[in-house]
Amino acid sequence: MYLCRNERCGNASSYLKKAFEYKANTLPGERMPDPRTDDSFKKLMKNKEFQELAKSLAGSS
Repeated sequence: MYLCRNERCGNASSYLKKAFEYKANTLPGERMPDPRTDDSFKKLMKNKEFQELAKSLAGSS
């Protein structure tokens, strides 16, 4: 499981996983951001577990 040990990271992981589950519902021409490069996730990318999650999700987009 890819939930991080601290609460902030764990919540972000849960919501990010859910967003990627529903990525087929995006508007035409819209794409999911890559959490590895998106500034919104910069702080979370310092966490090894979140890095692993981001890598796995980016491969599915």
